[in-house]
Amino acid sequence: MGKYLFESCSPREVGISDRWIQRFLGILKAKKICMHSMLMMHKGKVIYEAYAEPYTRESLQRLDSVSK
Repeated sequence: MGKYLFESCSPREVGISDRWIQRFLGILKAKKICMHSMLMMHKGKVIYEAYAEPYTRESLQRLDSVSK
């Protein structure tokens, strides 16, 4: 993980298993939900960040829903 305005850490450090994140990503893929990027935060820390090609952290993107 790179430099953030927020502190970053691994999911395990805040009590979230890597397996849970992989399962969540598998559900998105199975339902064919197109995600250009994903950033997860928990307890004020960035715990996961991923981008689908050709998108990057610097890419501007339209946001339909910022949080749920």
